[in-house]
Amino acid sequence: MDLSLSSCSDFWEFAKAASGFFTAGAAVCAALIAYEGLTKWRYETLGKRKAELAEEVLADFYEARDIITAARSPFGNSGEGMSRRKDDGETEDDTKKLNLYFSPIERLNGRSEFFAKLHARRYRFIAYFGKDAGSSYNNLIGIHREVVCSARYLMRYCRVRYVSDSLARDIRKWGSSLFHVGSLSSSFPATR
Repeated sequence: MDLSLSSCSDFWEFAKAASGFFTAGAAVCAALIAYEGLTKWRYETLGKRKAELAEEVLADFYEARDIITAARSPFGNSGEGMSRRKDDGETEDDTKKLNLYFSPIERLNGRSEFFAKLHARRYRFIAYFGKDAGSSYNNLIGIHREVVCSARYLMRYCRVRYVSDSLARDIRKWGSSLFHVGSLSSSFPATR
């Protein structure tokens, strides 16, 4: 084996050339490890954000259930419904009835900021969880709308003295939708 000076200098030149290759290889490995770490971090962060959003939305749905249940209570405070504009020729009895029917609308309107916040989360929720995830929001909007529409229909027809059988059935249905005592859990989305 010849260990002459020229062979040692060849080795050092090879080592210098190889060091660049090993440095590049180490940089590529570091980049792959960093990319893998970043991918995992993004996935974990997205998962965490999805979980946090799901918790917020579920808590909002429970709060919405409680708000709507309270709004539908036939038991009110004196002065409720007074924000309603009184019609000309309204008797005292009519005013009491109309204010009673209006009070659920007034209660819900008092929480309009909450419902706006809940509705604003809808699109982010659908973006994370898919279009079908929006069906709970549609059910909630339907329940809210049913309460408000029932109140408005009762207000419209409460002064009608003679009603047909079908209108009488509708009035009973609206009254039941408006003033329901008990739990909404069976019909309320996200609380089943």
